[in-house]
Amino acid sequence: MTQQEIRMKAEGYSLFYGDFKALNDISLDIPVNRITAFIGPSGCGKSTFLRSFNRMNDLIPGVTTEGKVYLDGKDISGEDVVDLRRKVGMVFQRPNPFPKSIFDNVAYGPRLHGMKNRSELAVTVEKSLRKAALWDEVKDDLHKSGMSISGGQQQRLCIARAIAVEPEVILMDEPASALDPVATLKIEELMNDLKKNYTIAIVTHNMQQAARVSDYTAFLLTDENRAGNLIEFGPTRQISPLPRTAGPRITSAEDSADREDAMTRENFDRELEELKQKLFQVTERVRKNLAASIKYLDERDMKGAGMIIEADEIVNLKCLEIEEQCLNIIATQQPVATDLRLLFSILQISTEIERIGTTPRE
Repeated sequence: MTQQEIRMKAEGYSLFYGDFKALNDISLDIPVNRITAFIGPSGCGKSTFLRSFNRMNDLIPGVTTEGKVYLDGKDISGEDVVDLRRKVGMVFQRPNPFPKSIFDNVAYGPRLHGMKNRSELAVTVEKSLRKAALWDEVKDDLHKSGMSISGGQQQRLCIARAIAVEPEVILMDEPASALDPVATLKIEELMNDLKKNYTIAIVTHNMQQAARVSDYTAFLLTDENRAGNLIEFGPTRQISPLPRTAGPRITSAEDSADREDAMTRENFDRELEELKQKLFQVTERVRKNLAASIKYLDERDMKGAGMIIEADEIVNLKCLEIEEQCLNIIATQQPVATDLRLLFSILQISTEIERIGTTPRE
């Protein structure tokens, strides 16, 4: 991507909660007027990374960062935070309308930034509600509380509130996770309309949603220290089926590697069952290693200690095999929500087992 095609950019970005490293050396570009999705299991730092683009993490005591985040080529650490959040709006997981009228919800931002004329505010409110595909549903009820409408309407109201101050970027943290399927579809359709005028970054747990709405996808995963790492980033349709563990793979729009045919459901279920069995086996191996390490420690058995070290290497390899198989399924199959939660659970458990497995060695 050229500089003109990049709206926001992270460069060697790491984030710490006190001594705990939550994000590890992430670099990626967010293109102009496109939807970029951040996906990955719970706890991998997706939402933390999203909030870094408008410095929402500044509100958390003890947070420090390394590296840079840029908006239109300018380091946001030097930006006035109020002005930055006007340029980079935020829509949260659950609808959070203010306890005000629908009109005053949308007018809140413009008023905060100095717009006082009632007629100007009325024009801005109508334009924003139209962009959020909500005007026709509420135009006769602008005086009603924003909290009195449905959940899907509330979320679109929050989107209208965000775009009322004419941002350049809209950040959405799982914007449809608390909504029913019909409301979710409306939000997804709205995102596709909004990207004509805005750059959008979303966090989602739903691989199918990422495939439906996003132009680019970033896959994050925790390492052995539980820090979130960028595993792969590129056009959603061309994300590689085998993300690398040694570092992020950046897939360019010119890549033309053929996609493997989707597995049948029967093969898919077989893969899932195989993963579960591998996880049970490596868990049992770690349990035995723990018991043996206590015995060898009590007996001062150096030969036994050497065997424990070798066994730990086997555990690491087995966990790596499990992780690669999970990532392969996630990247190629667009699993339904139930299967996706299972795969993410397997990934998380595998990471924890690998961490526990180092205890006997230590």
